[in-house]
Amino acid sequence: DGTSVRDPESLAERVRTHPDVTNFVPVEGAAVPILTFDWEGVNIDLLFARLNSTSVPPTLDIDNDSVLDGVDSATEKSLNGPRVTNLIAALVSGTGDREAQ
Repeated sequence: DGTSVRDPESLAERVRTHPDVTNFVPVEGAAVPILTFDWEGVNIDLLFARLNSTSVPPTLDIDNDSVLDGVDSATEKSLNGPRVTNLIAALVSGTGDREAQ
């Protein structure tokens, strides 16, 4: 019938069933998996990234190129947006010290 059964513990299902969430649309088959939804009336586009780690350390620096080691193409694309945003912000503010790749 074309419907799929979701893992009730998955992030998508936990967001979908949250009482403050409306207009939930998962776009999991996209080049960059994304969950689009409204949280208490605020529209959120939540990108997904699968890191090569069992947990996310509080000191994770997504601007460090090592974060891309061994990740799949979708994760690399998901991380690319905030990495580029951070780099542009640093360059515009004059605090960017990244060397040309």
